[in-house]
Amino acid sequence: MNRSNNKWITMGIAMLLAVSLSACSGNNKEDAPAANNGSSQNITEPAEQPDGQTGEDTVLQGSGIYKGQQDSHSIEIETEEGPNTYEISEGMEEVVAGLAEGDKVKFEYTELMLQGSESVKQRQLTKLWKETPETSGGGETDPAESGQTAQLPSEQAFELEMEGMKESRTAKLAEADGYSLYIFEGFTFRPEESRLVMDIDNEYYVDITKLPSGYNLEELRQEAITDLKEIGDVRELTGEEIYPSMRDASLFLVSTGDDLTREMIVKEVDGQGYVFHVNMPHGEASAGFGTLAFTSMGSLVNS
Repeated sequence: MNRSNNKWITMGIAMLLAVSLSACSGNNKEDAPAANNGSSQNITEPAEQPDGQTGEDTVLQGSGIYKGQQDSHSIEIETEEGPNTYEISEGMEEVVAGLAEGDKVKFEYTELMLQGSESVKQRQLTKLWKETPETSGGGETDPAESGQTAQLPSEQAFELEMEGMKESRTAKLAEADGYSLYIFEGFTFRPEESRLVMDIDNEYYVDITKLPSGYNLEELRQEAITDLKEIGDVRELTGEEIYPSMRDASLFLVSTGDDLTREMIVKEVDGQGYVFHVNMPHGEASAGFGTLAFTSMGSLVNS
């Protein structure tokens, strides 16, 4: 074979080798995973948790001393941990209105926690009742659910505001036909008349009447307006115009004349309706009568 033929053979082999190497290189590129072809989108990142409440409600129980209502939707109770603020649930206004500062109470509540923090964001009351000798032992029985009326103590201390000064006064339990209430010194309760009178002047009094089931509130309103017009113009009080222990009243009418103020109040206690007729002359005894009489009315419970 001459030198010319060897040259062409060598060039042909070189060309075949180049094509073969190129094909192998292309196959390797298709089989090899790409370094960054978007495959990172398949990696699931942990979902970021939003700030706020955990949403886990744990029902807790407690007891302490009622210190008063801070605003329309929260109260303060002093426990072994110190004073704490508790939000009241809807429908608990009547229970709170019947409490006086210094009352021993039992309660159930939930704590809503801040996520990632051990600090309490909010304490929400779910149950609240006044502690009595009958309810203080077990600590778990709600008198309202027991089907029985709790045995009330013969005396009860109430925190009052008299002439701008806060003071504590003790009242004694009195019983009538189907209900009980606390009476302060300087007052007498006549159960046969269902009348609470001020000793210094019997013209200061409250008549208490149990209403029949199915009573008509509007009819009571119209009858009361007719009667009260004899004294003067009739006004209906609402909200903070009413003494705290009676703010759950369904009707509160007042008429004031030159020498006399009369009021007619309708209130339900555990489903039983009551009407209170208040007679209050304009005299020196007026200052103490209102606060003490309304506290007594607010303490009324069915028996």
